[in-house]
Amino acid sequence: MKKQLIIVVAIVLGVGILGYLSFEKKQNTLATIGRHSISVADLEDRIKTYPEQYREQLKLKENKEKILNQMVEEQLLMQAATQEGIDRRDEINKQIEQSKKEIILNTLINEKINTQVTVTEEEVKAFFKQNESQFNEVESRRVQHILVNDEAKALDLQKRAKKGEDFAALAKQHSLDPTGQNGGDLGWFQRGQLVKEFENAAYALKTRGEISGVVRTQFGYHVLRLVDARIRPKLSYDQVKQPLQNQLLANKRQAKSQEYLKTLKEQFKVKVNTKKLEQDQASQKK
Repeated sequence: MKKQLIIVVAIVLGVGILGYLSFEKKQNTLATIGRHSISVADLEDRIKTYPEQYREQLKLKENKEKILNQMVEEQLLMQAATQEGIDRRDEINKQIEQSKKEIILNTLINEKINTQVTVTEEEVKAFFKQNESQFNEVESRRVQHILVNDEAKALDLQKRAKKGEDFAALAKQHSLDPTGQNGGDLGWFQRGQLVKEFENAAYALKTRGEISGVVRTQFGYHVLRLVDARIRPKLSYDQVKQPLQNQLLANKRQAKSQEYLKTLKEQFKVKVNTKKLEQDQASQKK
């Protein structure tokens, strides 16, 4: 008799708990789409995915309604996609696996590398002081040029350019350099980036549109035209502090990454067989 009473009580309690949980679930349900429901907790979780500075604003009723509507529309589309069998397609599952792999790798890199290195302001200041010459005033030049392998031809083209023929057209027609297809435009450059003879000729030009004499380099004979010149003023520490900090941090992370990969290679005993690549390449040629 006691055993039967215990079973009855247990059943009653079970029904009561299930009823309470069902009632609580209904109370917390904001929307239902087919068999899927969106709860208050689901909405709060979605709000947490937004940048922190926007979250307070998103707590307003009208903004919550907008997010809830977005979630409803997403679920409608998901159910339609499932009905179409899109979630079972091989190419979709491959993309899902790739995304999963990227998330896992990014999490590992963040935990083992990115969060393990920092750059202090003292380090940034020290780097700036040691490399201050890099931030001095610098003059950049932009020129067009024509490259040929014959001095006489270069002299002829120089005369034609000086008489007013279109320099870009001459470059497209006669220049051996790949930039000829772009009118001979080399873009912006500074001293130390191109061969000395070419740079000296470029920096000797004074006014926009001025044509140089024939300049000989290891590549052949050039005729130059000054497109523009500009001077970057000296940069202060405050101007370069943030990009320097970013660069130093990237350098440290790269070094940490190589160090971590080295330990992993030792741990998992990596073996690479490049001869197999040669065999595959040979078989493809056949």
